[in-house]
Amino acid sequence: MRCSCWLILFILFSLVPAGDTNAADLSEKESDFLDSIQYGNMKDFQKLLKKGVSPNTTDSSGNSALILAIYHERLEMVRILLDAKASVDVAFHGKDPHPLSPVLLAIYQKVPDVALMVVQAGANVNAKDEKGLTALWWASQDGYTDLALALIHAGPDINIFDSDEHYTPLMMASIKGNGPLAAALIEAKAELNIQDKDKYTALLWAAQEGHTAVVDALLKAGADLKLANKKDQTAMHVAAIDGHTEVVRSLLRAGADIEAKEYQGVTPILFAAQDGHLEVVKLLIAAKANVNVIAMDMRNTALHVAASHGHADVILALIEAGAKVNAKNLIGSTPLKFAVEYNHPDAAEALKKVGGHE
Repeated sequence: MRCSCWLILFILFSLVPAGDTNAADLSEKESDFLDSIQYGNMKDFQKLLKKGVSPNTTDSSGNSALILAIYHERLEMVRILLDAKASVDVAFHGKDPHPLSPVLLAIYQKVPDVALMVVQAGANVNAKDEKGLTALWWASQDGYTDLALALIHAGPDINIFDSDEHYTPLMMASIKGNGPLAAALIEAKAELNIQDKDKYTALLWAAQEGHTAVVDALLKAGADLKLANKKDQTAMHVAAIDGHTEVVRSLLRAGADIEAKEYQGVTPILFAAQDGHLEVVKLLIAAKANVNVIAMDMRNTALHVAASHGHADVILALIEAGAKVNAKNLIGSTPLKFAVEYNHPDAAEALKKVGGHE
């Protein structure tokens, strides 16, 4: 998952209040009240509130006391202002011309507890930032689970995605293995089969990252097993590549195609054999995967790729399942020739014992 660091830096730079708390149109008490927030002076803050200063006092740019308390990360002041019925229908006005909702401001300031309080006070959860992204999108990316759950309950657009990677909240929950968030999004009827710019779905991401519980939840909800990424790799492919045994087991139970071919004609068992994932190879063999399948580029078999990488244990499992010991690829090389050329003596010895030759 890629991070738009330049965007984060731009956002943080733009979060500078444009107003002046000492403007002439503010009374002395109001000015002192806003100063108490800026400098964290709780004693003066409470005293001025008791003297009748409005919790909705604003500076010359229209930044309210609540907005300033969020900006300066004054958690207890935010709580007191909300108890005093400060309006949550306000926006942050900084150097950037795009106004920012109090929920988004709190997320940008990395104070999710503050954002949660504001949401619970009835703030607009569908407000968007200058990139068109909502609080739910940011909370999902940053892993603020409690906040994201509260936002979902408030009824935002749960399928929103960014313009760069096209990640949805469900995709980000799947990437991070955030089971509670994924479950809540699924229950809220998030679209399961949206694809990002590389054609990954939430299921593909969860399978690739090895998050079995999320994979199971997506499968139970009806995620499409046949959808593939830009390389024509299915969830079974990406799980096999990274050796996620339990994910492969779940996908097999769900009826995933074990003979699906990606853009070079490689099936899941070829990937698992190449990377030495013995348990995955055994699962696929038990599911009747073709151990003699040939990749399109060099016409290598699973035995060829296991030999070239020195995976003697995988070689033995493939041979026991009926792999052709002396299969030749496009240039006439056998698995044993590969084992010898790539200096894998254990693999070579395993092949010689069953009649392998160069």
